[in-house]
Amino acid sequence: MAHRLCQFSTLPSIILSSEGVILQHNRAFAEYWNIDPSKLLGPNKYNIYNDPFFRRKDRHTALQKAFSNAPAKFDASGYQFPAEYCQGGHEAPERQLTAIFTVPCAVEQCPAAVAVYYQTEASALLSVNGGDPCEKVASLTAALSDLRHEISNPLLLIIGHAQLLLAKSDRLPAEAVKKLEKILNNAEKIRGLLLERQEMGALLQASDEYNLIEQA
Repeated sequence: MAHRLCQFSTLPSIILSSEGVILQHNRAFAEYWNIDPSKLLGPNKYNIYNDPFFRRKDRHTALQKAFSNAPAKFDASGYQFPAEYCQGGHEAPERQLTAIFTVPCAVEQCPAAVAVYYQTEASALLSVNGGDPCEKVASLTAALSDLRHEISNPLLLIIGHAQLLLAKSDRLPAEAVKKLEKILNNAEKIRGLLLERQEMGALLQASDEYNLIEQA
């Protein structure tokens, strides 16, 4: 889910591999930082671990934890994306950056990836004007978590029984095997949707300020 949010988000966003290199970025990211794709993904490609901002020990540690399912929010006042990856050097964006979020996610080519969102003044203002974000985050995250648990337990039983029966497929009629495979495939799809909702919950939690890494 987080990687899809990255693709369509109006926030500048990227997806990182566990090595810290960019797997994908959205249009908002390219436009905000005036990115040169040939440099960003070329031989000397961007690696977040080499970004001066994330070399500071506490930020580096928090970033690493993001790959272990621990979302974080960084105070990013004054942050500049490395100029060598921008077209024509670096001009300060019109909308100032206020925060950077790192959220665990999974993509097809990398099951342990991280989504990075760059929050600007305009998007932060929308959150403030929309009411207390902490309260909304808490209630929505709790609702998603409760729903996921209520569905997960019976779903795992269905998957487990289907797998046990399919292990004895040589003793079952071909039509029964075919139907069991459909049951298992669709149950796995539902399980995948639940995992996506878990990623959504992580994204919502990251927008709270409990994990803020203050800038020195």
